[in-house]
Amino acid sequence: MENKAPWIVTAIALLLGGLLSFSFFSAKQNEQALRLQKEVELTAKVEELSRKETELAEALKEKKGIEDRLGKNTELLEATVKKYDEKIQALTEETRELQKEIGSLQNEKTQKDKKIQELMTKVQALEADKFDLIKKLKGDSPKNPPEPAADKPEVVKLGELLIQKPPQAVAEVVQVNKTYGFLVLSAGSKSGLTKDSVLTIFRGKKLIGKAIIEQTKEDVSAALILPEWTREDVQIGDSVAKA
Repeated sequence: MENKAPWIVTAIALLLGGLLSFSFFSAKQNEQALRLQKEVELTAKVEELSRKETELAEALKEKKGIEDRLGKNTELLEATVKKYDEKIQALTEETRELQKEIGSLQNEKTQKDKKIQELMTKVQALEADKFDLIKKLKGDSPKNPPEPAADKPEVVKLGELLIQKPPQAVAEVVQVNKTYGFLVLSAGSKSGLTKDSVLTIFRGKKLIGKAIIEQTKEDVSAALILPEWTREDVQIGDSVAKA
């Protein structure tokens, strides 16, 4: 029994040594496997990080391009907005000037309309006075008016001198409105006077002016002095003959 004890101890020691060696080897293997796994994971992380850095660089590059384009577009947009602001300001000034001009023209038109209305009122009053006067003169006109004159004045030869007589009078001036150059004559259609007939006005042998007939009745006519003659020269009593 005593001879077997050392052997048993030795066997136990060898068994324990083997177990320890196996445990150490297993731990070493586990450590290596774990290290290899960590290295693989680290490599994957490094690759992913590299990929992320590449994507980030590309994103930064794209961002810079967008910022550059945005900056150019912003400058262009600001220049365009400024241009339109200037145009709007110019149009606003033009609109104000046009509004002032329109207001001035409207005032001028109002004044002219008022003046035209006043003139129309005067013309209507004058027409009423004219017809009243014609109506009154119709009863006072001579019953036997002078015969119509010849178209051309009579020429009488005295020796070597030619003397031109005034045309034969067919009427005389019975009313004068020098403001409008309006005349009322003492003869009408019975004496051969018609609308638009041109008349000469004499005082004695002196030619005073010319007139054109506007309206005729049997024994009275209304005429207007032609613009090239002076209205102030014609007076009541002047003789009238056909031109």
